[in-house]
Amino acid sequence: MRKFIAFLIILVTMISITACASIQTSNQNGNTKNDDQSNDIQYGIYEGDKAYDFTLTDQNGESIKLSDFNGQKVFLNFWASWCQYCEIEMEDLVKLKEEHKDVKFIMVNLTQFEKISKEEIKEYLDKYSKDFTLLYDEIASVAKLYNISSIPTSYIIDEDGVIQKYIVGPIINDSLKREVKELLSN
Repeated sequence: MRKFIAFLIILVTMISITACASIQTSNQNGNTKNDDQSNDIQYGIYEGDKAYDFTLTDQNGESIKLSDFNGQKVFLNFWASWCQYCEIEMEDLVKLKEEHKDVKFIMVNLTQFEKISKEEIKEYLDKYSKDFTLLYDEIASVAKLYNISSIPTSYIIDEDGVIQKYIVGPIINDSLKREVKELLSN
């Protein structure tokens, strides 16, 4: 009898947690959205989900939204200057950018975890390319929204704002490079 009651308590708890988690999704501002709204669009951080919109400050102090680039393919990369894998990947990202000039490359710096100034972050990125859009995530709000647990992490987002590819780690593997190039070309 005790086992049966314990089983029921666990079952009810799991159902409650699952129901609560699927009903609401937080956006950057702490507002909540019902996933059933917005014409049944599923917002999230995985392939096939509509990418969460966010607003961050760029290297010129202007507020930039991800949705500003609707209608355009986006390569979204989370990185930091102290990250060795980010640095290893950077030259390949420059080559990708040169090959895909129509794709918007957005580099989200995890500024909260940097030990250098914003100006030094900009100089660091500029030594690779001045064609990247640099955004500062000063309080890690977007990193939290996208559940970034390791860097580099990249997303390929299509013209409709749908995530086509979610990549954790550097893009250095040849087969992954080919897949990324193919997705950026389509």
